[in-house]
Amino acid sequence: MRSWATLPEVLGGVAPFAPILDTVKTGEPGFDAALGTDLFSYLRDHPDHGAAFDAAMAERTAAFAPSVAEAGDFSRARTVVDVGGGNGMLLAQILRQHPHLDGVLFDSPAVTSRPNTLLTAPDLAGRCRIEPGDFFDRVPTGGDVYVMANIVHDWDDTRAATILHDCARAMNEDGRILLVERMIPDSPAEAVPALVSDISMLVLTGGRERTVTEYAALLDAAGLTLRSVRPVSFPYGVLEGTR
Repeated sequence: MRSWATLPEVLGGVAPFAPILDTVKTGEPGFDAALGTDLFSYLRDHPDHGAAFDAAMAERTAAFAPSVAEAGDFSRARTVVDVGGGNGMLLAQILRQHPHLDGVLFDSPAVTSRPNTLLTAPDLAGRCRIEPGDFFDRVPTGGDVYVMANIVHDWDDTRAATILHDCARAMNEDGRILLVERMIPDSPAEAVPALVSDISMLVLTGGRERTVTEYAALLDAAGLTLRSVRPVSFPYGVLEGTR
């Protein structure tokens, strides 16, 4: 977890947390105030930091990818779209555990333009395409399952609902959305780590961690219903939304 250990330095150290009082009052990310731009623009404009950030995300994904691939019901699916899937580590794991599937990796041009060795491995040849785009504008159409891991928590409720609505509009009639997220437990004694993460998301991106009830409300706003919640590798869970 070396890349994960260096992540605070990549994200500006303590500087984004200095205006935390204003952040809590206004909801405006402290990162923007401290660095003069939003997090994702900063990572795009500073390739070294962007690469370090991606490496940290890949380490985290590697920890939960096998359990997510096992927990999700992909038996009736044919095409899985990984929205904001980074280097494709989760999608590669899903495709390997479910050989009948094809996949689409969808992320920003800055991410998809990088060489990808995971999805071009010989055992995945011909089963996955990589597509650039902006999930606030559109996502690839025709998928049976749309997977988003640690995506929705990056955004406030309005933007999160936009992403979910785009996926709901793009997916097949009997399609499903799988959200892989850290959920805030109902028990106050168990909620502290998630609440610390919640503050970090607010400071860095204006996003937030959420309870199951709050995720259900987001899905409802997109015309979807929360069908199930499955715990996977701590501290994550998989939330399934359908029409």
